[in-house]
Amino acid sequence: MLRNIEFLFSPAGDETSYLKDGKYQDFNECNTAMIKLLDQEFEIRYPKAHKRATELYNTRPNYKYLRVHRLVKCNWGNSDEKLDIDLAGNWNFEKVHCPLRGGFCQDEGVICMPEEQSALSEREKEVVRLAMHSDKEIAEKLFISPHTVENHVRSALRKLKLHSRGQLVDYAHTHKLIK
Repeated sequence: MLRNIEFLFSPAGDETSYLKDGKYQDFNECNTAMIKLLDQEFEIRYPKAHKRATELYNTRPNYKYLRVHRLVKCNWGNSDEKLDIDLAGNWNFEKVHCPLRGGFCQDEGVICMPEEQSALSEREKEVVRLAMHSDKEIAEKLFISPHTVENHVRSALRKLKLHSRGQLVDYAHTHKLIK
């Protein structure tokens, strides 16, 4: 899982590195594991932005890296006190300097400072909020059958590309679905 990460750019903006668990690493096409994790989270959290980045870069051989690099470059890179991806897995976007801000970039508000979207339906969100309870308990609280709860859990796991009920509970905490 992505946690405790700070992205940094060189003063010229041409080199990218990241600080993870106290160690600096170059961020480039060789970081395949990091790119894969960022790309998966990007698609789940920001499907509209991910789709746009895919449209821009999918014809190039290193499209996954380019897609993720655009997300990073447009939203992180300032040297500040707040982690870009914090210990809870929250993504903390920054208003990075860009000469195209203020109406000159067609992707402002799409890739640059995107709005988080969820692929989950409202009912699936309700079930995910209660995922730490048994199917029977959730069914009673929501006035639906345990079988319907099971279907919503299975659907949420598939949509979020998770593999267990525990991961679903972690997702609910990370995305502040549980109050």
